[in-house]
Amino acid sequence: MAPISGASLGTRIAILVVVSLAVIFSLFGYISLRSLQESSDRELRERLMAAQLSARHVDSFLSLHLDQLSSAVQSAHLPSTFPDPVACRRLVEQLYGARVETSYSVFLAEMDGSILWAEPEAARVGPMEPQALAVVREIAGVGRPVVSNAFAGRNGRMLVAMGIPVPTGSKPWGELVVLVDLSGPLLSGFVEPVSLGQTGYVEIVDSQGVVLASSNRALLFRKSDHTDQFAEMIAANRPTVGGCHSCHEAGSSSGVEPDILAFAPLSVAPWGVAIRQSEAEVLAPTRGLERSLALVSVLALAAAVVLVWLATRMVVGPVRGLTGAARRIAAGDLESPVACSGPAEIGELAREFDGMRRELHVCLHNMEKVKASLEERVEQRTRQLSALLDKVIVAQEEERRRVARELHDDTCQSLAALSIRLEEVEEGLPPTAEEARQQMAELKSQIRAALAGVRTIALNLRPSILDDLGLVMALDWYAKEQLSRRGLEVRLDLDRDMPSLPQAVETVLFRIGQEALNNVLKHSGARLAELRLGVREPGLVVMEVEDHGSGFDAERMLGPDCPRHCLGLHSMRERAALCGGSLTVRSSPGRGTLIRVELPLHRARDGDVEKDHSAVGGRS
Repeated sequence: MAPISGASLGTRIAILVVVSLAVIFSLFGYISLRSLQESSDRELRERLMAAQLSARHVDSFLSLHLDQLSSAVQSAHLPSTFPDPVACRRLVEQLYGARVETSYSVFLAEMDGSILWAEPEAARVGPMEPQALAVVREIAGVGRPVVSNAFAGRNGRMLVAMGIPVPTGSKPWGELVVLVDLSGPLLSGFVEPVSLGQTGYVEIVDSQGVVLASSNRALLFRKSDHTDQFAEMIAANRPTVGGCHSCHEAGSSSGVEPDILAFAPLSVAPWGVAIRQSEAEVLAPTRGLERSLALVSVLALAAAVVLVWLATRMVVGPVRGLTGAARRIAAGDLESPVACSGPAEIGELAREFDGMRRELHVCLHNMEKVKASLEERVEQRTRQLSALLDKVIVAQEEERRRVARELHDDTCQSLAALSIRLEEVEEGLPPTAEEARQQMAELKSQIRAALAGVRTIALNLRPSILDDLGLVMALDWYAKEQLSRRGLEVRLDLDRDMPSLPQAVETVLFRIGQEALNNVLKHSGARLAELRLGVREPGLVVMEVEDHGSGFDAERMLGPDCPRHCLGLHSMRERAALCGGSLTVRSSPGRGTLIRVELPLHRARDGDVEKDHSAVGGRS
């Protein structure tokens, strides 16, 4: 104690607290380990109880079947001293008819095994199954109902035999034997619904180790790996539970892990119910708790040492109050005042802290007001920008119409006149000017090519067919005259009886269709596209452009960080929005693309009086 008495107060408090915590953790660890061991034992007991409960259910089920057979025999009023062939046949036919859905074979035999009657008819052809004959002999010897082990019948199926003496309640003169097909629902309903993790299963085995029913169907009708143990426990009528290690040693070539086995024998039949599961899976929670307990104990002890070292160096009372106030403020509570209690220095600190809380509350309130004002201004600017964009697009379309008209009326006419003038000059050349004639021919060819190019540009800027014949004919012309020459076949599904659309809607639909088909030609790699147009709902016109090309990541292309070459998709969406409609894009790499635009027949927003309203795509 001398070294401790010479230490500082903080050191002494720390040592005493650490020693106390060590003692407490030791006791807690001992109690926890005992509790974990008891938990493991309780888990094993519960598994044994589950096996015994399942065995009782199977016993009750078999007893019910045997009782039903006995009731049927009593209801048949068979003679007590000799067999009546007519009554015997009626009894067998009645039992088989009532249980034919479970693949029963029913025999009524004398004490020496001679068959009086059997159903179905095939059972009367040959002798009785040897195992069924053994049941007959056993019943004759013990004078009570008997259930056999599983055996393979002549048809190759696994069967069990159940028999009772006939008649019941007096000296029997025969036996009623029923052969049950185990592939039916007789026993599977007891085990198949059971789920025991990834490695657990429930099975019903006989004294020969044959699996009669199992929740793991891969084991059905196979020999169990515990045949001798099961036979011994069934013969001794001894339930048991525990780890099975003898046939799962680490050096075993079977590769099977040790498991937990709970076994309960039946009383009506030489069978038993086994519940098996990997030991690692069964005890995983307990072992995990053991590891967690050890880790938590070490961490808790280390944390306790640190906290004790810190606690001895702080003023606990008033500072805790300030800490609580700080936590409330951090959680957003700026209404509750800070208590200004404690010594002078702590009280002064609390008052300053409360003043800071008030200032922060005022600042946050002002910030909320500024935020609301900014949001309102942003919304206003957005509306103004949308209106401005609408006007810009209208002006752009008007300018395209004007430029297309000037190209057609001026430039094309000038080129045509120049071509005619060159022909006149060519006619005036002497016959010997072959080189000049050749040069004149080249000039005329170049002028004709330039004239065709100018006409194409004028049509793309503003096709006159759109103004003269409407949207349907314009799309038909563009697909057949412009795109087919460039190697893209377009299948058209156009509602030619569609009502007349507003000019703004027709222009937007034509430009979006033009942009979408150009994108198919440039980027998808497809040589076939489909364009569908019609009025799908009252007041709503729908256009779809679909291809089965390479596709793309639609979410990324339509996001805020899209590549520059994908601005055309955004422009199509903006055109649809300016007409009060919507545009959706469904695409993924390697699975093609579908662009769907929906526009109202009458625009809901201002600006519908504008004659034209959208721009040529050109960007994809």
